[in-house]
Amino acid sequence: MRVIIDFTPVYYGGGIGVYALNLVRSLVRLNGDLELKLISFFPGYSRKGIADRYGLSLKHFPLPLTPLLYAGMSTGAPLLDFFEGSGQIFHATMGLSLPTRKRVVLTIHDLTFVKYPQWVPHFIRVFYKRAVPYSLSNSGRIIVPSASTRSDLIEIFNVPSGKIRVIPLSSNFEDLHDTAKSERKSLPVPGLSCNDYFIYIGALERRKNILNMLRAFIRFSEKFKGIKMFLVGSSKFDPSYSSKVLNFIRSFGKGNIIYREPLDREEIYVMLKNARALVLLSHYEGFGLPVVEAMKLGVPVLASREGSLPEICGDACLFADKDHVEDISEKLELLMDEGLRRSLSEKGRERGKKYSWQKTARMTLDVYRELLELPEWPAG
Repeated sequence: MRVIIDFTPVYYGGGIGVYALNLVRSLVRLNGDLELKLISFFPGYSRKGIADRYGLSLKHFPLPLTPLLYAGMSTGAPLLDFFEGSGQIFHATMGLSLPTRKRVVLTIHDLTFVKYPQWVPHFIRVFYKRAVPYSLSNSGRIIVPSASTRSDLIEIFNVPSGKIRVIPLSSNFEDLHDTAKSERKSLPVPGLSCNDYFIYIGALERRKNILNMLRAFIRFSEKFKGIKMFLVGSSKFDPSYSSKVLNFIRSFGKGNIIYREPLDREEIYVMLKNARALVLLSHYEGFGLPVVEAMKLGVPVLASREGSLPEICGDACLFADKDHVEDISEKLELLMDEGLRRSLSEKGRERGKKYSWQKTARMTLDVYRELLELPEWPAG
């Protein structure tokens, strides 16, 4: 079985990059007849060291994906095959696929661009509204990380349910649990102490509802002194909203709200492991990777009931009304109760056992095999 995987997301980072990297790592570890090749739509960018580590080849397209896909949609020419002729299957890990004669597996991570278009930069929204339906129509199987995203696909794009497979993700920290560096005694961020801060992990973007989280924390901190809020993530995706968040921190944080641009993976792991709780009060999530990462470490979670989060959390998390600052603040207060924290920690660890990259890889491999068994291509 010869599979071409789009490795471009590893450059961009974020949850999609975590997915692409860990999927490839885990597929390599599976025994079987799988032959993998990696391609990248980011000219001049190289993660050849990662490919070499697993004995894989990595090819770079001469142009970025956006102009190539516009050209492909206009002409219908099998541009992918001109560049990479081998392979029976192309796995489009970003949810976007060039025209190809290969059988296509498409991974759709979320549908923010159509459910909440006001929160997506204009050029991305315009491109995705054309490119995603095109890619969906040319795919044989579609992988989504949650039943919630599956329902969205069926409702919004009328995708046949038989084409969709739900395959959950896992933690970016699975391989760090026993490393010496991850057991460091001091935290990598000055001014914070173990269990004396809440943590938010993710980009500073409107979809994440960060300002309501911070307003609630300010209200909470009037009663509970010494507890801080720590945010780590990129400010580049949504510069306008990021500026509002950073201005709020400067104006009202009083040293109790600390923000850092992305730390390295092991540093984020340490900060998460030693947090009082993870807070994720998003308006919408296609999966919610930080929630799984927290649960697997036994870190309590405060989440909204939006998108996939109730599905991923089950009864192992504490929920708050994302639109009501008072309710969020009250739930933060509940997380000062050590008995509740212990209960959430135990439930989270147990629920976290459901998620692993090996399980993700095995289920993905099953999709590849299923696709190759289809008698016709393209298949509806």
